[in-house]
Amino acid sequence: MKWLIVALLAACGDNQAPITADAAPPPDAAAAGACGVTMTGNVVESSQGDAACPRLLPAATMGHTMIRFVVASRVMATNIGINIDLGAQPTAGVYSSETATIWSALAIETTPAVDGACIFTAGAMSVPAGSFELRLDTLDLGAATAHGELTLLMFVLPRTTEQGVQTDCGAGTTESVVVTF
Repeated sequence: MKWLIVALLAACGDNQAPITADAAPPPDAAAAGACGVTMTGNVVESSQGDAACPRLLPAATMGHTMIRFVVASRVMATNIGINIDLGAQPTAGVYSSETATIWSALAIETTPAVDGACIFTAGAMSVPAGSFELRLDTLDLGAATAHGELTLLMFVLPRTTEQGVQTDCGAGTTESVVVTF
């Protein structure tokens, strides 16, 4: 009789594999296409998707929370890595290159045909520095989520090849990146 009850209970299951921690959606998972990227300057493109959404890294540096963006560019065939230190006790509001002491953005577009590269750079330790404004409309450290907009100005630096040829990175010297999340 005991085995009959166990068999009946097993038959009443939903036949679905249980959700494991690594298969579960992240808290406050945005709908597909919820984060958008627009690039203008030497590279012009736009895209949408979850990959453009930022990640919050609590206590990542000196007990401070970092916000990290990884912006994929199909045109450059590389990612732009963007890191901004929000401080020890971040809140919703406006952050900028004028107020953040630790921040950086970098992408390297290689041009194998001429063994060159275009370096897209900005940051507190970069020369020239570039700039950013980060507007956080909402910030939930417990759920590790943020919503708002990042506007970033990067400088485009051509690499001179070993043959002494300067890589052609386009007509301009700056790239603007806007991420809405």
